[in-house]
Amino acid sequence: MSEEKPKKTKKKDEIAELNEQVAENLAGWKRALADYDNLKRDLSKERDETRRYVIEGVAEGFLAILDHFDQATRYRPDLGACDEETKKKVDGWIDGVSYIRSAMVEELKGYGVQSIEPAVGDEYDPQTHESIGSREDKEADDQTILEVSARGWRLGDKMIRSPKVIINEKTNK
Repeated sequence: MSEEKPKKTKKKDEIAELNEQVAENLAGWKRALADYDNLKRDLSKERDETRRYVIEGVAEGFLAILDHFDQATRYRPDLGACDEETKKKVDGWIDGVSYIRSAMVEELKGYGVQSIEPAVGDEYDPQTHESIGSREDKEADDQTILEVSARGWRLGDKMIRSPKVIINEKTNK
């Protein structure tokens, strides 16, 4: 009879040992699963940051080109002395340049790049606008925008380029 107790004890010990191994394996599996989930989250975040970085770089390259398009279309030549055919050709050229510019802006919007276009008369905000100069206009309020030299651009909540403005600074307030 004394031989049965050691067998039962031996089986209980084996079962306890197997239960410990199962618990260790389960804990290890849970840690591995958590590590995998963390890795997936980190890789997704890194991929999004890389994508945003690339888009920002490409967008910055296009901004200079858009500025040139703005300059090209801002000042229409005086066509008063021209014949009607020349006027039509110049108007068609200006319309074509404007269309190309608009297509570029729409493409950038598709990647989340948005223009920031302050209006003349808006209050100057140094957190949002870049002042490239000032002058005095007695008709306008102090620290308001008198002229927008270049529009600003943002990607999501990140400012790529602040709008460049000329502000009103009254010398005699």
